Amino acid sequence: MSNDSDTDLQNIAAFPSAIAHLSRAGSSQEQSALYDTAWSMLEVCTLPDGYRGSRFANAWLGERNWRVQIVPQRELWKPEQVAVLAETARKQGHEALYGAGLPSREGYRSAVWRVPSDAEDISRFFESHYAAFHLLFPEDLSFAVHGWDGDLATFAGPETFLRDVLAPGDIGAAATAAAIAYMNPSLTVEDFAGDLEPYQPFMLD
Repeated sequence: MSNDSDTDLQNIAAFPSAIAHLSRAGSSQEQSALYDTAWSMLEVCTLPDGYRGSRFANAWLGERNWRVQIVPQRELWKPEQVAVLAETARKQGHEALYGAGLPSREGYRSAVWRVPSDAEDISRFFESHYAAFHLLFPEDLSFAVHGWDGDLATFAGPETFLRDVLAPGDIGAAATAAAIAYMNPSLTVEDFAGDLEPYQPFMLD
């Protein structure tokens, strides 16, 4: 369905051509409801440069006994890196997921996309939104992947989900450190201590 007339919803993709073949997730009102659903999992945080960012809310993670794992966001641009995520989503009955950008300025609302559960489409969603915070999630909110403004991403869900979609070497403190080094070899976990501290109770060993 084309909703080009829905001017109240912003297409904040940095590479719009990468998702030009995707459809928006319903009418403007339906997208707005899904956008609010996305934010129900998140909380606002203030970045070091003073801008508004987002992260998974501790209350959401704790109430659902979810765990998190940090990964390099740019790796998610590669279809082979999200192939297991796509397969897992389909096995759970999700033929498509929802993807939304998370504008840094209050008063802006993002378009929400219907992202088929295949590796190519999922990778294109992450690539197209690299320059903004963004979220990919299924209708039943059984897991989610949150992109951090082009740098890192957080996989969140039950521990079994994380162990299903991530390789053993991509889980744990060493994997988090490797994700940060992949992004910028001059940075360490200590440089991200403030960002990672809220997630510490939910990280896997």
